[in-house]
Amino acid sequence: MENDGLQFSAVRKLFGLDSLTVPATVADISALGEEFYRADDSWIVYRELPFAKKAGLSGYYAAWLWRALSDNVLCDPKLEDARIAIVGAIVSYVASNDALSLAAVQKNRKAFDQCFFHLRTWYPDLGPVGRKFTERLDVLVDALQGGVEQWDAALATFNLGCGKELDRAAMLAKRMQASELGEIKIAHAEQRVTQIYNDVVALHPLPESTLDLIDNIVLPNLQYLLINESEQAPDWSYWVRILRLIVWSVNPDKSSEDRQAFFNKGPVLLAQLEDGAVNKACSDNVYRDYVDEFSSHIITLLKGQAIETVTAPKRRVSAEVESLSQLQSGGVEHHFSAGDWLGFDNGDTLIRCQFLMQAPGTDTLLFVNRAGHKVLQKTVEQMSACFDAGIAEEIPKVPALSAALSAVNARMAALQERVATQARAQHEEREKLRRHKQALAQIKSRELLAKQAAEAKARAEVERLAVERAAREKLAKVRQMTEAREAREQQMRDTLDGLTLGTWADLPLSEGKTVRCKLAVSMRSTSKYIFVDRVGSKVAELLYDDLLGYLMRDEAVFYKPEQGFENRLETIVRGLRRTE
Repeated sequence: MENDGLQFSAVRKLFGLDSLTVPATVADISALGEEFYRADDSWIVYRELPFAKKAGLSGYYAAWLWRALSDNVLCDPKLEDARIAIVGAIVSYVASNDALSLAAVQKNRKAFDQCFFHLRTWYPDLGPVGRKFTERLDVLVDALQGGVEQWDAALATFNLGCGKELDRAAMLAKRMQASELGEIKIAHAEQRVTQIYNDVVALHPLPESTLDLIDNIVLPNLQYLLINESEQAPDWSYWVRILRLIVWSVNPDKSSEDRQAFFNKGPVLLAQLEDGAVNKACSDNVYRDYVDEFSSHIITLLKGQAIETVTAPKRRVSAEVESLSQLQSGGVEHHFSAGDWLGFDNGDTLIRCQFLMQAPGTDTLLFVNRAGHKVLQKTVEQMSACFDAGIAEEIPKVPALSAALSAVNARMAALQERVATQARAQHEEREKLRRHKQALAQIKSRELLAKQAAEAKARAEVERLAVERAAREKLAKVRQMTEAREAREQQMRDTLDGLTLGTWADLPLSEGKTVRCKLAVSMRSTSKYIFVDRVGSKVAELLYDDLLGYLMRDEAVFYKPEQGFENRLETIVRGLRRTE
């Protein structure tokens, strides 16, 4: 920002502006109408304003900063007075800063960006959190209006309090998200286990007690593993295998090969159930009772006796649970990202909320407010329609003050370039006119000499040769002197045009006394040269014509710069010019 102050000083010089005498007030600036902001050349409109002459360039900069902040900081109407007060404090400081270095604004730029973000995302229906926010905001406004020396601490305190609120809200939202995901996970587990039941158990003949064993032991264990682990867990494959063996073992309609295999597998299955099972669905005593009942059926079948069975019914999957099949492929696409904020008109007020998540396997979007409470739940299609109807709108993520400063600085740079271009064009036009006048003068001078020669010839034939000879000699002498003078002037100009940064010179600067100094800055666009002493302090700022006059009068001497220094200095200056 300090470089901006130096850059804008060039605008001030090009315009020939006086220094700031009476700063523009917030009332002056806020009263500016669209005529100013929409003008093709707002500077022309500005300089006609009553306060512009005394407010200078700082007032013009402050006016555009006011507009940029007004465009970038949109908040709830109940915060409008506070927003105007905060923007007014910044603009008042800028309007009173003649150099436009804006050190205090730059120092607190990020803090102001955070502050304006908090203003953008607040709305009235936030309960105690909202009331605490407005209390902190009142304290901040009082401090900002008290002077720049209070800005650092006041902004830090305000942002810290708001940040803690958002941290608490984030924790609450995280718990809500975990709850939503947990419910989805449970529903998914129910759906998956029901699918396995229908594939393996349904429509098979089973004893009622075996159905109870499956319902109360096997299926709950599978569901537990899906919720707390995954299908890759070792116990998952164990219980799926056990389920298949149970259904196969008690099936009364076995082929001869299956009966022979049953004599080997039946006892092994019983041993696995009695000794190796990892039961997480019920108490050990209940589990043992189920296993004992199942063992009696296996022993009966091993003896070749029949058992009573029922056909296991197929289980229906609800439409809600069936929709969870999308879990593996994801939900409907949308453009929201974590942390996106939007304003939503619910008919009574405009709520401001943040995107939390898309419920897995669905097209439902969940949004929470600054307090971490869920305030909006819409499908992707519904949200798209709300945006199209203007009911919903995104809250921009642009840092308000940073964006405003960048926009105003760009405008000032464009103004400077335009004015500099106009100045160069005017200078070239003046030079063209000067050369034209000089050429006319030379023509008239030659015509006068020719006329004098003709009159001398007419006065006397006798003196014709002598007068003619004298006229020719005089003309030749005049031409020689003119050419010598022009050659010398051109030589002096070549000397000036060839000057490089770091060139030492003796110049008559101090009441006619010669001062030795060094060329530090050469601004060809404005024909200005700045000389410094050996310690780098500025001793003179001269125009091109000033230096030419010194040379023509032999009052100035330029020395060749030190070896190697000139190139280094020119490199530095070229770098500085590129940053302007």
